[in-house]
Amino acid sequence: MNQFQGGTAPFTTVVTAQIQLLSYEESELTIRQNLFLASVLLIQDLGGGWDVNLLPTKRELESDFSLLPQLPPNRAGLRLESP
Repeated sequence: MNQFQGGTAPFTTVVTAQIQLLSYEESELTIRQNLFLASVLLIQDLGGGWDVNLLPTKRELESDFSLLPQLPPNRAGLRLESP
């Protein structure tokens, strides 16, 4: 646009560049959408599902919360030492 305003490039060049930029941005969005869809399909194919009740609460996310599974405490029946 600066070249157009400076008189060194015709307006059609500016419009063509803007059209090309829009095309690239649309391609980027399509690629991101495909990535998200592929991620969901992978999770489903691995046997996963989607259950809103399994999502952490806001309080859990703000505290020291881990998405990794946690082992139960030893007193809950898990034997760590050999008999």
